[in-house]
Amino acid sequence: MAIKMRDFRVEQFDDVTIVRFTTDLIDSSNYQPIAEELKELVDQQGPRKLLVNLKSVEFLFSFALGHFAALLKRLKSAGGDLRFCSLRQPVQQIFVVTQFNRMVRVYDSEHAALEDWAVGGAAPATEDESGPLSEFVDDIGLDDADPLR
Repeated sequence: MAIKMRDFRVEQFDDVTIVRFTTDLIDSSNYQPIAEELKELVDQQGPRKLLVNLKSVEFLFSFALGHFAALLKRLKSAGGDLRFCSLRQPVQQIFVVTQFNRMVRVYDSEHAALEDWAVGGAAPATEDESGPLSEFVDDIGLDDADPLR
């Protein structure tokens, strides 16, 4: 069963929660509600494995990656993981330029991500509190009042 949120749909597949964005742009007009809804999803449903499908997203502002990084940190601290799939070229370039692709696993399709999880594909190494993920979150400028922290 899929749940429709403001800018994305949520569907459960075995032990993986799939978030499929329905908006083509993640920017200053919608990132805050998206961040709050994702945090609520993790807090209420407690998914340990979250797959974000960005197929419909043509562009996202780099500060949205800060929110994804904070969500990744939150999930990892609970023993979970956050992965991405179906990135369009402009979004993929943002992941590469910011080196966010070095912190998360990115797949060509949902199928590939789910298949990798099924065979025990490991996530990038967990880091300590002062590692690259924390630095990335700090560099983006998220503060303690941010909904995802």
